[in-house]
Amino acid sequence: MDIYHNQSIHEQNGHGEKLTPLTVNQTFFWEGQEIYIPAVYLGKAGVVLDVCAKISLKAMTGFLQKWNQARRLSLKTPEDYEQMEAENPTARDFNIEMSLDKIPLENSMSSSLYWYPPSIFQLLNEESAAEERTNAQENKNSPHAEKLMAAYDCDRECLWRISRHSFDWNEAPILSPQNISLTLRADTLSMTAGHFTTDFPCDYRNRKSLKILQPVTGKEYTLTLHGCEQTKANINDITDKNLIYPECLLELSYTISPQISREFFDILDCNESEPARTRNGDENTCNSGGATAIFLAGKSARKDFQTAVSSLHFTPVTTVRWRIVFHMKPKEDMQVTFELNYVTS
Repeated sequence: MDIYHNQSIHEQNGHGEKLTPLTVNQTFFWEGQEIYIPAVYLGKAGVVLDVCAKISLKAMTGFLQKWNQARRLSLKTPEDYEQMEAENPTARDFNIEMSLDKIPLENSMSSSLYWYPPSIFQLLNEESAAEERTNAQENKNSPHAEKLMAAYDCDRECLWRISRHSFDWNEAPILSPQNISLTLRADTLSMTAGHFTTDFPCDYRNRKSLKILQPVTGKEYTLTLHGCEQTKANINDITDKNLIYPECLLELSYTISPQISREFFDILDCNESEPARTRNGDENTCNSGGATAIFLAGKSARKDFQTAVSSLHFTPVTTVRWRIVFHMKPKEDMQVTFELNYVTS
């Protein structure tokens, strides 16, 4: 199997230097989940690591039975999608940091695909038949998944997530490393813990405190609202000249105790931003959420306050319903180190 640096796992044809495979052939368990590292691929251009993560077939079957196609298609609110994603075993993504001979590498890109066993396709086909759908024959694994399963000899009766991670050299290439160290970091899952509403005008003299519980741990936090202001987003640098973007928003100032990083906590508008419009006044389906995300990168005018911003509108809004969101890591970080055995081809 030919592997190239910065090649997506979905690409058939590579470009540049073909990398040399080094067998790792190591399996370990990350809080009960089986992780298999078949090989690492090396070259002067960089390094590629393939990772095979086994997903519980029982958990996936239960998820599909609970979240059938009709229910998945009926989702409307962000909370609906959060709940589904939190329960979806195939939505548990993770990042990997790698070192060779204790020298860290630079993450470049990653991509992934899934191998679904016959039992999952049988369940999907039964669901399609029950709903009188005719696309059951489309339920099959991709040729890329078939190729990887054959190359790595994974159990075809199991459900696998196979991911490819590319790394750049930070220093001179290490083409004959003796060991590999990996740090696995699980992506966060989002869960809404509550809602509240603010009305404009409001000021810092009318502070309002809310008690909120982290949905998993039950830890109590005190959210204090200090005020909100009408303002406009600065989106001049990102606008398409043929489109008009909404700019009006409400900026909410707050503090939370005990303090928690914005990586794990957020306050979001329950409503989405209004879509951009063409210059002739017609609405355009362009998603203007990107402008809101960029505005969030700014800092509060007061260092002791944190800031949340509403969705974007063409005219000022006076009332916003907010949702309190916790971002939780489903697993603790894990580090493993393996000795490398060379099998070249």
